[in-house]
Amino acid sequence: MKRALIIIAVIALIVMLLASPLVFAQESQGTIKTTTTSDSVRAKFKTDLEAMKLERSAYKEARSTERAEALKTRTVTYAEKQINIRLKVLTEQERRLSGANCSKVTSVDVKTPITAAITALRNDLNAALVKIKAAGTAEVARTELKSAIEKTRVFMYINPAISGLCRAGKILDKINDRFDPLIVKLKEKQVDTTVLEKELASAESSLMAAIDTYKKVLSNPSSTNNKDLLTSAKAQLKAARTSLSNFKTELAKIADELKADNNLRSNQQGETNSSSSEPVQDN
Repeated sequence: MKRALIIIAVIALIVMLLASPLVFAQESQGTIKTTTTSDSVRAKFKTDLEAMKLERSAYKEARSTERAEALKTRTVTYAEKQINIRLKVLTEQERRLSGANCSKVTSVDVKTPITAAITALRNDLNAALVKIKAAGTAEVARTELKSAIEKTRVFMYINPAISGLCRAGKILDKINDRFDPLIVKLKEKQVDTTVLEKELASAESSLMAAIDTYKKVLSNPSSTNNKDLLTSAKAQLKAARTSLSNFKTELAKIADELKADNNLRSNQQGETNSSSSEPVQDN
């Protein structure tokens, strides 16, 4: 009986040992099943995840578009200011034609070339402004602004050319209105005016060369030669002033000679009058 119980216990133990792998197998199968379930959940929301990616791309694109639009707005605003300040300069130069610097110039026509240049430049700048405001991108606006500046060159070439032209005209007026009539009067007094006439002729030649140079700049603001032309015109004005300085030096010398001669004549006249007024003594 006791032996039979032992045998039954051994059999039970063997059965339990044989059943253990089944438990492990079930646990293993359960783990695999859990992993599969996680993948299924992810697969279930795959469509939503793809939609989210599309939304993210759209969001990035929108931010990029907004930045581009903001940049374009700032570029257009800046370009408008650049154009408008040049238009104001042209208006100010236009006023000079009715001011003392240019309006009274009579020896040479400065009004026609200046007016023509201002009109053409104003048209170019206003046309550029229209294109800039209609620009679809900041790059287009920048390109239009650069083209407008290079075509007009208001500050670099036009402004100094107008000022120089008016200045040369005023100096030429001074020669025609004051110095030329003075030469005539001196000749009437039998004064040798050879040196004076030479210096005036040199000054007039330099002034006319400068005037022609300034007109070339005004007629073609975008020319790459304008920098050299302005340098040349400046040198021509300087040469004219040098000749006028020499003229004044010679004129002062003549004035001193005339004054000395006049004093001598006065003294001689005084001596003559004094001797003629002495009483005649009888012997």
